[in-house]
Amino acid sequence: MPMNSGFLIRIALCGLMFAQGNFAFAAQPADSLAFQRALSQRNYGIDAFKQGYSTAAQDSLIAAYDTFMRLKRYDYASLCLYERAIEYMNIGAFDQMEVLMRQMEALTQMPNQQAGTEALILFNYYSVASAYYAQLDSGDLAIRYGEQSIRAMEQLPNPEQWRIIPPWNYYNQALYYDFYTSPRQTDSIEAYLMRAEHAATLLSHPEDRQEVSISIQDMWAWLRYYRGQYRAAEQTMREVLTMIDSVAEYHPNTVVTERGEAYAFMVMLCTDQGRYREALYWQERLIENNAVRYDIDKTASLQEIETRYEVEKKTLEMERLQESNLAFRRLLYLLLSLLLCAILLIVVLYLRKKNTEAKLYEAALEADNIRSAMDATLASASLEKGEWNRENKPDSITAMQLLADNLIKQLQQLPASCAYKVHSIARLQQLDLEHILQLCAQGRRLTNMDKRYILCFAAEMSVEDVANLFHIEPASVYTVRYRLRKKFPAAIFPY
Repeated sequence: MPMNSGFLIRIALCGLMFAQGNFAFAAQPADSLAFQRALSQRNYGIDAFKQGYSTAAQDSLIAAYDTFMRLKRYDYASLCLYERAIEYMNIGAFDQMEVLMRQMEALTQMPNQQAGTEALILFNYYSVASAYYAQLDSGDLAIRYGEQSIRAMEQLPNPEQWRIIPPWNYYNQALYYDFYTSPRQTDSIEAYLMRAEHAATLLSHPEDRQEVSISIQDMWAWLRYYRGQYRAAEQTMREVLTMIDSVAEYHPNTVVTERGEAYAFMVMLCTDQGRYREALYWQERLIENNAVRYDIDKTASLQEIETRYEVEKKTLEMERLQESNLAFRRLLYLLLSLLLCAILLIVVLYLRKKNTEAKLYEAALEADNIRSAMDATLASASLEKGEWNRENKPDSITAMQLLADNLIKQLQQLPASCAYKVHSIARLQQLDLEHILQLCAQGRRLTNMDKRYILCFAAEMSVEDVANLFHIEPASVYTVRYRLRKKFPAAIFPY
């Protein structure tokens, strides 16, 4: 087993990602404007992933996926799901990756697919499933889906058209057999390595052939080590180091990691054979390489952190300003709404109060008119010269007495807890009705309701007591008293 299995798993998955890293080069039926727009959105999403803008990339790929599904281009819809799933794998969001994997599986069942796209859709689904289960250390499933992805790939007439690099898929499968079989199935590893070597010779791009050949030879060295062929394993790893040196000028940062793995292998091999002096030599080389690797990783990490920090900082500042502006607008709208509601409420209450007072006063006048009609047989005082008519005196006294008795009956109906009840009844019973009649004779057009108010005032009832007795607002009592004063000559009305 390789010393750093986690690293090699990532190498395998990087090969899988590289196999479908950019499908912008595939043949495009450029007849549809909607298709072209969706293709542009997908390419933008791929670029956004490379630059670290995961959220924007996911949104763009979702929009492209929706358009491809509407156009029934399930091959490109599958590619969008593939790219999103690989990104979720990179950040460890395996729940989201599983959801997308189920969607990809559903696409394999869709009817009316474009001619020749079935194998591509199957390849995308099986590749993601294989990577998903490899990350979960479900070796049997990773191997099974990996074999299915290879069968689907081999049905494609030109895999490189879709930027699928077949040697990587064979290499990944060999790696799965290395990691997940016990005892290790070296024959299966050898079979897939041989297929990977043959597929590498058919690649049209030399840089692809060179990169995958390094990983294939590295795996051959490990396979020979497993079989106890130490001399052959050492010779193969030395060839790997030579290959690494040949590409170091073009990929200086990439080969540092691969060189470190090769040095670690040599340390282990020499130690197992008791060649400690050589093991020490390779260990020193490994330490030097690790120092370089650490500096490169640290620099890259710092640059990445700094870039993301600046981007995140600006994003947060914009979001904070937007939230602050939105909160201020909401608060302003709320205050204006509350102010408007308060004004409307005050207006409504004022109008309602005035309307209630008017209705109560009108009701009181109507009741007074009814009483006046009932007492039509009673004589009224003569008002033409303001003199007391002695002939009508008994009838006037009787009418005034009836008004006073009516008030007394109203007071008697009040609850016993009423503070002014007893005092007001006593005062009404003690009133000099002739004096009241003489006062009323000086007023103009006094109604029986006016006389009832005068009796209440003469009985020393307060404005609040009168309002309570007649079930009206105190303001209405003040209004009635003001109107009564207007009906009498100046300084005559004593109340």
